[in-house]
Formats: sequence, C-alpha cells, structure tokens
Amino acid sequence: TYTYNGTTVTKSITRQPFTTTPPSCQWSAFDRSFSDNMQDLWWNPNESGWGVNIAQHGSTIFATLFTYDRTGKGLWLVLPDGEQTTPGTFTGTIYTTRGPSFDASPWGTISSTAVGTMTFTFTDGDSGTLTYTFDGVTVTKSIQRQVFGTLRTDCGS
Repeated sequence: TYTYNGTTVTKSITRQPFTTTPPSCQWSAFDRSFSDNMQDLWWNPNESGWGVNIAQHGSTIFATLFTYDRTGKGLWLVLPDGEQTTPGTFTGTIYTTRGPSFDASPWGTISSTAVGTMTFTFTDGDSGTLTYTFDGVTVTKSIQRQVFGTLRTDCGS
C-alpha cells in the first residue's frame, strides 16, 4: 500500500520466479567479494542518484537500471533475461516499458520496446562494470554493491 499525490493504492504482490531455480537467501556478515550470486542493489557511490537492481537465479539475471534521460527526467531500463556468457559476465537486450497509470484497476496490458543492450562484468562479488547502449550512446560505469549494514543478504545461485 502506498500513497502518491494524494491517491492511495493497494496491490497484491508475489515473488516473480524467472527460472526454475530461485536462489536461497539468508542474512550473513560474510565477505561477499567471494560470492558468485550478484542479487543486490548496485551503484557508484561517487555518482549518487542512479543505480541498478539485480535479481539472479542461477545463470540468469533480471535487472532494472534507474537513471535519467537527456532532459533529466527519470528513466527505467529493464534487462529481463540477462544470460551468463562467461563466469562473472551477463548480457542481454534492454527495454523500455509503457503501461497503465499507477492507480489503474484493473491493471491493463503493457508494451515493451527493445532499446539497446546491457552487459555486467563482475570483477568479484563486490564490484564490477556496467556497460549499456541506449539511444545510440554507450555508457560504461563502475559499480559496487550498496551496503546498508553489517548483515547482508547471502544468496546461493
């Protein structure tokens, strides 16, 4: 349940499995630099304001990049099926989506448009590089896990 501009919306949610092998996660204080599961929130701390969410199930990742377009308006790019091509590297097609208003009930259909590619190359379980092409422009960013506390999620692939 949330309120936006005075409108309160309640939605039922459920876990979205996108492979037959969802990860098993627990809390841990371990050193994630050795992790081979990249499920987390990633960012560049020198460039606050954008980031990327990654969910990983085995050799597949689902990622959403939140950034800004050329006019400064918020922009979401979606990588629904990032395939592991080599250990630590995932790549695939990115999309923009369009759908009904946030308060639509019942929810209607959405449309998606392929707009480029995205590749993650992880150096270790804590850092890597994000490269994506959108609107004819290739962008490369250093990324690291965004840490919120001493206990962190430990997800097995």
